Amino acid sequence: MYNELLSIIIYVDEQMPTLPRLLQTIRNQHPHGLDYEIIIGTSDSKVIAELQQWNTINGDNTIYTCLIENGTCTAEAKNQCLLKARGSCFTCLTQDNRLSPDYMRSMEQLITDTNPPDIIYPDHLRMPPPEIRSTSGYASLPDFNADMLRRSNILGPAVLVRKRVWEAAHFRSNAIYHEWDLWIQATLLEFSFAHIQECLVSGEVNTPGFRQRAEDGRGKALLVINNHAFFHMHTVRWAMAYLRGDQWASPWAFMRIPTSLEVTQMMHDHCVQKMGGNRLQEQAFQDFQDEGSTTEAI
Repeated sequence: MYNELLSIIIYVDEQMPTLPRLLQTIRNQHPHGLDYEIIIGTSDSKVIAELQQWNTINGDNTIYTCLIENGTCTAEAKNQCLLKARGSCFTCLTQDNRLSPDYMRSMEQLITDTNPPDIIYPDHLRMPPPEIRSTSGYASLPDFNADMLRRSNILGPAVLVRKRVWEAAHFRSNAIYHEWDLWIQATLLEFSFAHIQECLVSGEVNTPGFRQRAEDGRGKALLVINNHAFFHMHTVRWAMAYLRGDQWASPWAFMRIPTSLEVTQMMHDHCVQKMGGNRLQEQAFQDFQDEGSTTEAI
């Protein structure tokens, strides 16, 4: 019988009131041939004690812990967990994720193919936080496209990744968008992607906070510079200019990287504004209106 080991990585950097629900959705998977292990990284010794109780209550030893030093960034914490992982593939989850009962069975069907993909990503359900009165939304993701990945992170949560991808390209500790960065590294290394058109995971979607928005421009600029071979030279120029603080280089839309044409337009608009082009346009428009009024009077 075919047997793969899936390592499920969960990094807990705070109290874990919702983690038991995620663990229960992992235990409630429909029958499948995948073995799995759960590796939970945390810097809180209380969390480790609670997880040991969870193993005792459920009578299994599928949950392992990885003690993370305080102040470790999320990317490096995941790297440390993956060093302990024994699986041939892995997925990284957050404690607010919930797996569909068909998650492992659907993944198994693809990774046991004769030519299995290296990275598999499913559609997902966006869940608003309990304190926000809003409806859930189904996120139907596009099939993999490198040009779309240059503009935004088109992959959602619960992406299954072959361990060999991570061995060739770790999570970068200086990357604010470390998962997006890994997908780009994998593309440059010519690993294959596959999209499952099924909703196999849900997760809370919070409104971006002030810090997230403040770091967005820097995060995207670092992403471009770290993977400069993946982007057009105009986009690389934008990233370098943004980190230098050049006035023309704006952070652009949240979680969106400007294309080469958008960078050109950004520079053009700045030059026009700097030369007083907007005032000249306004004056020309005013003169045109004045001439029209004079003609009507005659």
